[in-house]
Amino acid sequence: MRRGPEDDARIRRATEREGRRARRRRARELMQNVPKHNDGMSSDDEVTEQQNLAFKQAKEEIDEESRDIFSDVMDDFCTVRGILAKLESWRETDMEAYTEAYVSLCIPKIISPIVRLQLITWNPLMESTDLERTKWYNGLLLYGLDKKETEESLRRDPDVRLIPLAIEKIVIPKLTSIVEKIWDPMSTSQTLRLVGTVRRLIIDYPNLNEKSKQLQLLFTAILEKIKSAIDNDVFMPIFPKILDPKHPFFQRQFTMAVKLLRNILSWQGLLGDNQLKSLAITSLLNRYLLAGLRFSLPVDALHKANMIMTTIPRAWLHGSAVQDLNMFATLINQLSDKLDQANPAHHEAWEYSQSILRSIKSL
Repeated sequence: MRRGPEDDARIRRATEREGRRARRRRARELMQNVPKHNDGMSSDDEVTEQQNLAFKQAKEEIDEESRDIFSDVMDDFCTVRGILAKLESWRETDMEAYTEAYVSLCIPKIISPIVRLQLITWNPLMESTDLERTKWYNGLLLYGLDKKETEESLRRDPDVRLIPLAIEKIVIPKLTSIVEKIWDPMSTSQTLRLVGTVRRLIIDYPNLNEKSKQLQLLFTAILEKIKSAIDNDVFMPIFPKILDPKHPFFQRQFTMAVKLLRNILSWQGLLGDNQLKSLAITSLLNRYLLAGLRFSLPVDALHKANMIMTTIPRAWLHGSAVQDLNMFATLINQLSDKLDQANPAHHEAWEYSQSILRSIKSL
């Protein structure tokens, strides 16, 4: 069968990844007193240097093209500040008519095409860019500014919620699109940046709550993307214990599944606990990770179980929530029964098993 360009590119990327892993392994072997590394946890596996370069080049091209879109349009009609200046003139001359026309509710729709163009390369998964430093945000911030304003006048100001509305109507849908098309739940760096962005927006803008339709659409997209990662990106190869209990491919796949579990649980406090438990415990832990533990030797399995336990939120170890971990606790009991307490090589695994069981049964 003839190989095509895509096959050559795939082989080249795989070779680059293996080369980096080999260099990291050699470096770790030369270093002493460093924490044990688990193959599959490295963020360097997520994006290659070649992919980074291609991304930067594409971004620069898009930035350049986007600047030409309104090149033949006057600033009064293609900048947020220019458009707001005309509306502000109306606001100053006839506030009553301005208010009755619900202009404040229309502004996010009016400026949406311009803001979306300025956000075209905004990607909080790759880099941190404060929205508060953008030109369109500053334009909204200064809109209707009155040096003589008082607390009472602010209460009557129809535009007091202008920025929160713009964030909800423009930024959140953009973020939803990024989640659907770009975010990789297997990537720890992307996940932590996304979690930080969503958390910061919810804290800064109180209108982003359970009543916000756009926020709920964002959460739905996040849950669907996680579910897709569990269904399509997790693979637990099963090797007979007698054949190769520590096959490198199995070890790597198991560690990557634990990494996904950790990434999923980083959403704790943002997404609903019931939804997270269904994905993290029922779909990932019980379906894949426990299978991997069953086909590992007891000592190795308990080391893996301890790695899993460090990712479980402490809040899930209290009250009725702990019932979701019954299958995990049962397997830990079975594994600990297979240990030889007289064997020094089993002591650490025994301690892990008892620590896990104490945590789960601390009710």
